[in-house]
Amino acid sequence: MAPEEIADAIGKALGRKVTYQDVPMKLFLKVAKSLGISEFVIEELYYFLMVSQRNAFGLGAPADAVLEVGGVAPEPFEQTARRYVAASGFSSRTVRSHLTAVHNLIAGLLTLAPAPVSIARRLQSPTLNHPVLAAESAPWRASHVLQSSA
Repeated sequence: MAPEEIADAIGKALGRKVTYQDVPMKLFLKVAKSLGISEFVIEELYYFLMVSQRNAFGLGAPADAVLEVGGVAPEPFEQTARRYVAASGFSSRTVRSHLTAVHNLIAGLLTLAPAPVSIARRLQSPTLNHPVLAAESAPWRASHVLQSSA
C-alpha cells in the first residue's frame, strides 16, 4: 500500500480525515524514543522505514507471501487498523487526548534522536560489510518489479 492509502485506511478506522505527512527520519526517531519504544524496535523500524520510503513494499505488489507462508489470506489493512483503534482508545477526541498529543509532541521535540548505528553496535546486532537496501539492489528490483507485457 502507498502511504496515502495507509493514511486513508487509518482515517476510516478513526472516523476522521488522516493525511500522510513525510517527516524527517530524525524526528520520527526522537518521537519513538520519547514514547518509550525499545532501542531494538527503533533500530529495526529505522531500516524498515528506509526501505518503505523507497516504495520497496509497493514494487510488484500485491504479493501472496502471507498466504504462502501462513496458509491464510491476510486481513485487509483497514480491518487491522479498526482493531488497533478500538483497542487503543484513539478514536475519541477529548480534552485529555488533545493534552496527551501536545505532551507527546513536546516530549518528542525535546528528546535527543537515537542513532540506529550506535544502537546496533550496543546490541551487538549482526552487520553487513556492504549493505544495500532492497529497492537499491538491481537483482532485487528485477525480481519484484512487474514486467510489462509488450
